[in-house]
Amino acid sequence: MYEIAEEIGLPASFVELRHAVTHDELPSVTVLRHAVNRSLAWLWDHYWQRIDEETGLLKDDETSTSNDVQVSKETFKDIFRPYIKWKIKQAREKKESGEQIGSSKAMNSTTSQEKEMIDRACRRCVRICRGNTKAMAVLASALLDTRLMIPANRTLRSSLTAAFQLWDPILKTLAIHQLPFLKTLVSEVVRRLSLPSEVDVDLDPTYEAIYLWLQHILYDLNWTSCRRSRGRHPVTSKDDLEIREASGEEPGDDAANSRNADFLDWDSIIAACLNGQNKWSLRFLEMVVLDGRKIDSMSKEQRDEMCHDWADLVRRALEERFPAGAMPPAVTDE
Repeated sequence: MYEIAEEIGLPASFVELRHAVTHDELPSVTVLRHAVNRSLAWLWDHYWQRIDEETGLLKDDETSTSNDVQVSKETFKDIFRPYIKWKIKQAREKKESGEQIGSSKAMNSTTSQEKEMIDRACRRCVRICRGNTKAMAVLASALLDTRLMIPANRTLRSSLTAAFQLWDPILKTLAIHQLPFLKTLVSEVVRRLSLPSEVDVDLDPTYEAIYLWLQHILYDLNWTSCRRSRGRHPVTSKDDLEIREASGEEPGDDAANSRNADFLDWDSIIAACLNGQNKWSLRFLEMVVLDGRKIDSMSKEQRDEMCHDWADLVRRALEERFPAGAMPPAVTDE
């Protein structure tokens, strides 16, 4: 069986797992889930994707987008504009009626009309990206521009509750149906957070907003299921099925699918924040590496290893950036 696996390019670990299931004790659910996700990824790359390419099942515009990433940020912004206009109108009506826009009830409720608009927008985005990480990077960059996830004319220390309420349903839907998206989004947030600036970053409300979005995605309880699963969300409606079909059934890479490993490359994230040191990137590192805040998508062993590897460098960077007694207070919008 190893020879056959080698001929078709099948990882030897699949054969070993097959032997373990057949002849030894059944592996844990975690191991089996990981193997299923890796198997789906292998089948996509070595079978289904090739059938699409050979038979021309993909439409011309979808093929050119997936392979050449001929898509601009404006394309994605245009997709979301109707939803934004509708939400602004809804917010005005709620304000006139006296309803508190940022209430917990409003944060966790989605009307059928809103869900329909979200599904329509996400279906178009997923159809454009089709699992292509470069296209998803363009999407993430578009979303993080001012007037989308980052409110226009924002002031320092102003709340992002309304922005979270506006964008969480869309971001979660994209993360559920396009597996690498959450990893891509977090990577783009970290990249933006670590960019140099011509203005004083410490007093820049845009950098603060990026920091708060990163904190929100990685720690907010409403994001728990997205962070933990990182796998296919069950199809429970026709809309779910249509979005799934639009994605081309791209299962994503092994790292994004693994239930046994964190979906983020934390070493790269920490290194990027250290290379682009500012108040906000160091605040983020302090929270993740030094403060002991639990990362629910990471096992305790992985977290302990990460903290052991990076704690000294992060502590030294904080001491150099903020001399004794000069450490600013923690910032939160939760």
